[in-house]
Amino acid sequence: MINREPRVTQSTIERVNTAIRELRFSPNPQARSLALGRSFLVALIYENPSSTYVMNIQLGILDILRPAGMELLVHPCQGDSATFVKDVQTLIERQRLAGVILPPPYQRTNG
Repeated sequence: MINREPRVTQSTIERVNTAIRELRFSPNPQARSLALGRSFLVALIYENPSSTYVMNIQLGILDILRPAGMELLVHPCQGDSATFVKDVQTLIERQRLAGVILPPPYQRTNG
């Protein structure tokens, strides 16, 4: 059953579940996001060029996000860029992010 609506009869639930199995239905996260008016996407914004560092962080984040039905967007940035804050704000707005993770180290040298 998709949304566990309490007013749906058991026979309807069984028919819907049968159709889901037969059609191999898989929910579309973008459609779900639009229908519910919220995002299921969290961004990892990093500047450390070490692939091992980034991969270990991603694995830990995904361990938490996946059971919650969330997805991860990985976005490299330059923390010392003059447009860093604006770039992050634009990313949040465009992707309608549910959250942002900024792992250390981020160094702001341009104020």
